[in-house]
Amino acid sequence: MAEPLPVFRFHPDPVATGSVVPTDRACRCCGRCRGFGYALRPYTARDLPDDAPICPWCIADGSAARRLACEFVSDAEPVGDAETRRELFERTPGYLSWQGERWLTHCGRPCAYLGEPDAARFRSYAPAFIRVVAAENAFMEFWEGRQEAYEPGGSVAVYEFACLSCGTIRLGLDAE
Repeated sequence: MAEPLPVFRFHPDPVATGSVVPTDRACRCCGRCRGFGYALRPYTARDLPDDAPICPWCIADGSAARRLACEFVSDAEPVGDAETRRELFERTPGYLSWQGERWLTHCGRPCAYLGEPDAARFRSYAPAFIRVVAAENAFMEFWEGRQEAYEPGGSVAVYEFACLSCGTIRLGLDAE
């Protein structure tokens, strides 16, 4: 029986978002082949070869961050205390983005990353909400007239987050 994937509070389904993928290769940190690996490169000053993934278990327990002197998240809004920051940056898989991910917060702590919404879900948000999100992300001029053309994986990316305290949905925008 396969070992269950670790739980990431701020990235509840990294397989669905594509940050963790199936692999038959051994982890560069623990040397075990557990069937899954991190699909992205961690942020580090070290020159890491691309030939071995990092397993989600080594991300979750912090051993990858310690051994490789790396972080998995590029940037975030203010996250609160030092332990929460470490959990987000060192023990949470990042997500694929055009310019480097920016983790959103609400109620004083990081939100849960849900992935890119499909086009129907995105279009279900009120136009006024989308305008506010675009303005918050300094995308107003670029975004005007492109809302209807949005598709996940396109040149304009939408990243959906949910507050773990109150459930508020926040959207981040990015473009290539």
